Amino acid sequence: MQTSIKIGSQTVYLKEIITKLIIENKPLEQNIYDQYNSPINSVMRGDFFELPEDSSLKITLGPGITNIELVERWGWL
Repeated sequence: MQTSIKIGSQTVYLKEIITKLIIENKPLEQNIYDQYNSPINSVMRGDFFELPEDSSLKITLGPGITNIELVERWGWL
């Protein structure tokens, strides 16, 4: 079952529902991991999210997604 996550005007499509996904979106390092921390980028279709700092965007969860947690880690070394 395909589903999606929409943040503001950006939508990411997920090919299937998985118990837990971690979407890591660091500069030059963009990956999706499952609950065992194994990379599974093939489950996603679309571009990774680009969230502006201090934004308050509407989040819409597709069918089968019950929870989302956004962790902002701004800054570069």
